[in-house]
Amino acid sequence: ITLGAQLASMNPVTKRYPIFSAVAMRILLSPLIGFSVVLLLGLKGVMAQSFMLAAAAPTAVNATLLTMEFGTEPEFASRVVFYTTLLAPISVTIVLFLMRSGVFGMFAI
Repeated sequence: ITLGAQLASMNPVTKRYPIFSAVAMRILLSPLIGFSVVLLLGLKGVMAQSFMLAAAAPTAVNATLLTMEFGTEPEFASRVVFYTTLLAPISVTIVLFLMRSGVFGMFAI
């Protein structure tokens, strides 16, 4: 509810680049970093799958709540949460497909 209220009261976007880069990092870069960590730590099976799904998930609403509490760019955080949530089905689907395809053996159960 708080996120919806924050989104409803926002002004039009004037600086798109910071929002675009934050969303791109969360949707594209985070799963790549997660995969690197899975390889680095040698995670296998359910642990590797859980880690990768968490890396592909959208930004948590807690980010918006914390920025509102401390008065640091709540509009920015709300937009990032909104757009990453909107795009997460795509990133999660791709990560699930890659894990289930058997291309990477560490995700086998």
